Amino acid sequence: MLHDPELHYLDNAATTIVAPEVADVIDKAMREHWANPSSLYGPGARSEEALNAARAAVARTLGCKPKELYFTSCGSESNNLALLGAARTRTFGKDIVVDDQIALEWARIPHFYYTFYVYQYATAFAAAVTIGQRIFDGDKNALEGYFNFLKGGSSMKPTELLKLCGLDMEGPGVVNAALDVFESLLGSLE
Repeated sequence: MLHDPELHYLDNAATTIVAPEVADVIDKAMREHWANPSSLYGPGARSEEALNAARAAVARTLGCKPKELYFTSCGSESNNLALLGAARTRTFGKDIVVDDQIALEWARIPHFYYTFYVYQYATAFAAAVTIGQRIFDGDKNALEGYFNFLKGGSSMKPTELLKLCGLDMEGPGVVNAALDVFESLLGSLE
């Protein structure tokens, strides 16, 4: 798997090289089952079917029931889930402590430092607020544009898809419109 015979990789505790056959399966799954498996629309339902099939296959391999198998997004989330389960079932007795402040550590600040993470969420939130406000204001073009945006899936870059909704993410208009909505909401709370 390593292409450099002089390299001796000894950090398998951090990460390992993915076997090519595993990468092929993951690549196919990511291309075919990209939708949120908890959603109700067609691609999401197909993703849920694929996820359930994968869960059943892994459960058979491990000799457990599919409902006993949980997929998590990272090691910290897995560890916290295991500790919480052990604490709840008293497997480790009274010696285990589950700190509510650390239980969701995987969801906290470190990922904010990923490249453009906050920017991506802020601009997506601004776009969603602006689209929603236009729809609530009765703009039929906004609703039709939103449906076209959804139908576009991953066929274009996100900024191009948002143009189907009449949003130009390259200028300040969308962010300013979202800030206006937030300002009115804050005003209503005072």
